[in-house]
Amino acid sequence: MTVITYSVIPYQCKTEIQFSKLQPNISYMLWWFGAVVKNPVNSENPLLQVLFRKIIKRTQTEIVLGDLVKEELPVATISQYLIGSIWLNGKSSEIVDYPEVHVELSYQAGQWFVKSFNSSRNNVEPYPNDLYPLMYGNNDFSKMLEFNTKHGEKMVVNCMEFYRASYGFSLELKRVLMTYPYQTNSAQKDSIESILLPVVTNPQANHNEWE
Repeated sequence: MTVITYSVIPYQCKTEIQFSKLQPNISYMLWWFGAVVKNPVNSENPLLQVLFRKIIKRTQTEIVLGDLVKEELPVATISQYLIGSIWLNGKSSEIVDYPEVHVELSYQAGQWFVKSFNSSRNNVEPYPNDLYPLMYGNNDFSKMLEFNTKHGEKMVVNCMEFYRASYGFSLELKRVLMTYPYQTNSAQKDSIESILLPVVTNPQANHNEWE
């Protein structure tokens, strides 16, 4: 059981989502993101494990959360999945007003890392594992982003939350980034580079030039 004591503010999600695991007429809070998994129906649109917690009690001063419920939803619509948003019957109109924390980061090499905090790898866990559990236990090596801050602290961010916040609301951009390798050795196979950064030839230049 987890208790949230932050206030709740209005939030309007424009998309109605069809859930398969969340029960009707019961409120849930979007809690965390798990692994990216294959879509058995459409290989070009992978799925994301989106973790919710059932709201078992709510008052003016606190929200009591129950067990995790895992939904597998399209990665392409991740911009709609805000951590802290409250969902009822496929719609969200409220979100927890978490406090803002401003930190100074560097994206230079050596100042950020991609790490697994699975306890079997003897890494120091940045949070209790039962708060944000790994879906596959000791076999789950899902990665997190760890940043060094200007003042010597370390900040850990869920990779999918960073991805959601960094790449805007373009469904096609998100689909391409999650579906294709960055580069391929074959001109017949698509890649992130060939789709998003195509070579544009100049018809007025000679055969060996490009721009």
